[in-house]
Amino acid sequence: MRFRHQASTVPKRSGFTLIELLVVIAIIAVLSRAAVAGRTTGP
Repeated sequence: MRFRHQASTVPKRSGFTLIELLVVIAIIAVLSRAAVAGRTTGP
């Protein structure tokens, strides 16, 4: 009998890591600031 050893470097995980969550929040913050700045400095 041969046993197959599956070397999975990435473990199965559910949800987001803390770093991914912080990156998403930072992107949303930058986009919202750009949207607000675009509205307030309009003609």
